[in-house]
Amino acid sequence: MRECLSNLHLTTNPWYSVSELADMVAIGLGIPSDTFREAGRYGCVFSGQLLCPSENFFSRPHLLAPTASDLVKYGEKDTILAGFHSDLNFLTIHGRSRYPGLNVWARNTGKRIPVKIPPGNNLLVQAGKQLEHLTGGLIKAGFHEVVVNDATLAVWTIHLSHVLL
Repeated sequence: MRECLSNLHLTTNPWYSVSELADMVAIGLGIPSDTFREAGRYGCVFSGQLLCPSENFFSRPHLLAPTASDLVKYGEKDTILAGFHSDLNFLTIHGRSRYPGLNVWARNTGKRIPVKIPPGNNLLVQAGKQLEHLTGGLIKAGFHEVVVNDATLAVWTIHLSHVLL
């Protein structure tokens, strides 16, 4: 596991690290490190549905789903931009956002936790439904949501003041 962690190439190619994360999950489960990488080699989603036969599943950056919400239109406090959910994919990888509002939910307490990803090459990784299915529920899909909160509005106000200058 330490060898995998020390070999992450987030600064040079963040998409390459996605397959390494899949390798780390396999190592943690005590199965061959390339199990998930090989399962996705030809673009097959692990449920058996074909995504794209010509490309590697783990090198598809367009599968990102940023909320990209219009805060002029939806910028009222407590507006839900992405309701409480878990993702259908294998892994959900959250990067640092300019606007706060991402929350994750702790399975052991049921509490909402605001996400604060430190500056630099840091990511928050959650299991998706495919990983939950593949492990027979041993690893559960992570829940998250995006809601406009006071911190979101504070950053938005700063942004507006710079735009209007």
